[in-house]
Amino acid sequence: MTVPSAAECNLPMTNNEVNTDNALDRYLTITAIPGRSGDEAAVAAKIVEILREAGVPDSQIEFDGAETRTRLDGNCGNLIVSLPGNGKGSRTLLSAHMDTVPICVGSQPVVQGDEVHSSAPTGLGADDRAGCGAILTAIVERLKQGDENFPPAVISFLVQEEIGLEGARNLDIAKVGQVDRAFNFDGGTVEKLTIGAIGGERMAITVTGIPAHAGVAPQEGASAIVMASRAIVDLDARGWLGKVQQGDQAGTSNVGVFQGGEATNVITPEVNLRAEARSHSAEMRTRIVSEIRQAFERAAAEVTNHKGAALSLIHI
Repeated sequence: MTVPSAAECNLPMTNNEVNTDNALDRYLTITAIPGRSGDEAAVAAKIVEILREAGVPDSQIEFDGAETRTRLDGNCGNLIVSLPGNGKGSRTLLSAHMDTVPICVGSQPVVQGDEVHSSAPTGLGADDRAGCGAILTAIVERLKQGDENFPPAVISFLVQEEIGLEGARNLDIAKVGQVDRAFNFDGGTVEKLTIGAIGGERMAITVTGIPAHAGVAPQEGASAIVMASRAIVDLDARGWLGKVQQGDQAGTSNVGVFQGGEATNVITPEVNLRAEARSHSAEMRTRIVSEIRQAFERAAAEVTNHKGAALSLIHI
């Protein structure tokens, strides 16, 4: 990846050149810090340290406690930084997320030519430490030049983006305040400007069946694995899994996590799944979610034990 210059971060620089060596070092430093979703505290602490060294007072730095409202218990909330600037012009929100996917934990970023790679067998974590680094460079370089003659801005370094925008969903907007425009730095080249994005719905599904000893009396059980598997096969056969095209409406869906069972001699009484539905159309997303729900409910009702009993509970 290539670290973008601070000019892309909407905090215009003076005539002095950005110190690209410092910008790169800043990026390498924060990228080397482990910070999977829910474990961003060390990353946030380093960002705060960098901001303080640049002269940002503690009164302009705060956390919003989002980790107490997110689906996953975390050790850090969203980091919000207010920059009053000269107090004139549009107040701009800049944002990037601090967490990385698990495969990036342990990243050891090194420079090879004009690129950065991880020397460890991990992902690099440029998503989204590059965004954090770009925004930090814009702030630090400007303040170190002793020039605060820029329009007011507020920065949000977000948590738990990779598991469903949990930080953004639970952002304390009262701490952010009124903004006139917003830019999010996450993915793509610096020349790419995305002004719209696909909407998504994420689902946690629990399927409950009837446990029984698989070697002694399997007929007494109703397998949650069978229920869930039937639902998935049904969705796939009817075109509601993967790329979804129904009439003039399109979207995608996926069951990405399937967990359950502890022993081969037990009819599995419960499985937990995680799924998602995406579409530019809110109506289509709702329809995909409905089809997923109905498929699981039908499958659960069809799977019973030899007495016709089914403790088939679906929670989505």
